[in-house]
Amino acid sequence: MVHFGAGIYGVQTSHPVGGVRPPNVWEQPSLEAALRRITVYRGLLPPDLPNWTRTRHGLADHPFRFPPNELETVGDGALARGRGCVAAYAAYRDGQYVMAVIGIMQAVTLAPQHTDGTPFSLPETEGTARLVSGVYR
Repeated sequence: MVHFGAGIYGVQTSHPVGGVRPPNVWEQPSLEAALRRITVYRGLLPPDLPNWTRTRHGLADHPFRFPPNELETVGDGALARGRGCVAAYAAYRDGQYVMAVIGIMQAVTLAPQHTDGTPFSLPETEGTARLVSGVYR
């Protein structure tokens, strides 16, 4: 999904937080970069991913926990602290998982819940989204 914010609907607008918005999506300055990222990510994902079991942060079948807890580390709690991530969607199948960590602010720590390994941290990088994959137990 590509989301530029509310207010792009055929006329130029000025949003109190988002600033001036162009009248059309194809005039959005970040469109080309966003579409390039989508192309790269699609090439990294398994082609049969739509058939995998989907999950999200905070659910018992998610590959990771988010210390100290999901309420502080993911979503609104992370936004309030300025550290963590907006969301962490995952899918798993046949002993494998893939996860998209979206909106990383500063860094987010992941603790294995259904994966092998030790806790690790994902630092904020350009684009603030990361793909992680590995063995699902």
